[in-house]
Amino acid sequence: MFEETYLESAKKISAIVVDDHPLMLEGISSVISRKSDRIEVVGTASSYDALFKLLEKESPDIVLLDIIMPGMSGIEVAKRLRREYPDVKILMLSSNCSEITLMEAMNVGINGFISKSVPASELITAVEYIADGESYFGRDIARIIESITSERTQRKDMFTKRELEIIDLCCAGMTSREIARQLNISMRTVETHKNNIFRHLNISNSVELVKAAIAKHLIQI
Repeated sequence: MFEETYLESAKKISAIVVDDHPLMLEGISSVISRKSDRIEVVGTASSYDALFKLLEKESPDIVLLDIIMPGMSGIEVAKRLRREYPDVKILMLSSNCSEITLMEAMNVGINGFISKSVPASELITAVEYIADGESYFGRDIARIIESITSERTQRKDMFTKRELEIIDLCCAGMTSREIARQLNISMRTVETHKNNIFRHLNISNSVELVKAAIAKHLIQI
């Protein structure tokens, strides 16, 4: 049992590094080569197009993906990776750790997210954790996640289950008539719930509701 566990944990890890800044690309690759005996960088890409061309030839265990690069959004790239290469793990690297960016990335199903400012040792740890089937979110990111989760819980306590259903359906673009039909309630009941929601959020229409729901983490995007 111990021998099997040891051999599993000692498996080599193949990685592709994606970043549009040559120094960052070279720096990350160099750090990995110097600091880890397990991780091998099998390719680098300075654009998202280059990444997918590289994936036609290489089958890495993990992609280290810069979330902010010219062209396609990093979130869309992660979605495409999930569709076309579901077995490839994704570790996102970014200097931008905004709540909305982080939640979008988590909703895609990435395996980890760390800031580019972390020390080399933490980068190596993140890659190894993820390759071994764990998830990894840096300390700064973990604090943001905890804050978001706490705020979302507090905000959702303001509303009834029915009101939260109506918030979700409004944000999906449904009209009051469509919501009434979907929930099998009257339009008058829908409007009463919406007025209560608007009053709680200090807003006056459905457009403002969508913005408020995203800002206050009442829905996932």
